[in-house]
Parts: sequence; C-alpha cells; structure tokens
Amino acid sequence: MTGRPCPWHVTAHAVRRWQAIDREAPRDFDEASDALIETCAAIWWTRYADGEREPEITRTGAYLYQAGETHGRIRLVVVPRKRPEGPKGQVVDVVPRHGRRR
Repeated sequence: MTGRPCPWHVTAHAVRRWQAIDREAPRDFDEASDALIETCAAIWWTRYADGEREPEITRTGAYLYQAGETHGRIRLVVVPRKRPEGPKGQVVDVVPRHGRRR
C-alpha cells in the first residue's frame, strides 16, 4: 500500500480490463479494484506527480499515463474532466503497452 491518495476515480470497466490483460491481477473484483487503485496511485506518484513527465493526449482528449516496469506493461486511459462522481478525473480504461510508439 502506497499510503498516498489516488488522483483519479477508477471505473469498474477499468478494473475488469486490467483483470483481463494482467494475469497477476487479483481475480476477485473487490481485491482487484483496491489493487488497481493502489497501482494508479503508485504510477502517479512515482512517474508524474513531479511534473517532469507528461501523459500522452489522445485525439479524444483523454490522457494516457504509462506505467513503469514495476507496475506492469499497461497504460491508464484517464478522462480529465470532472464527473458527477466527484471532482477527480476518471481512469476509464486500462490498455496494454506494446513497445515504443512511432
């Protein structure tokens, strides 16, 4: 447990996608949800919080945050606008990271 807050809400869809692509993700949904929230917080605090690294921005305006090797080969798809669920952006999907982008 990182002890640091996650900067985003994490959707159920993102949890299920993470379970589908990461063989080491917990199979129980509640455990997976807690683990993904911790992973998202760790990705933010270790790779992006200092402002030196910026996420990639998609054509739709979503942000892609890339996990480091210690957090698996995934990218987090984050919708930055505030949602009815609260003032944070939302992790709406987890996608596999495939090599370098061109």
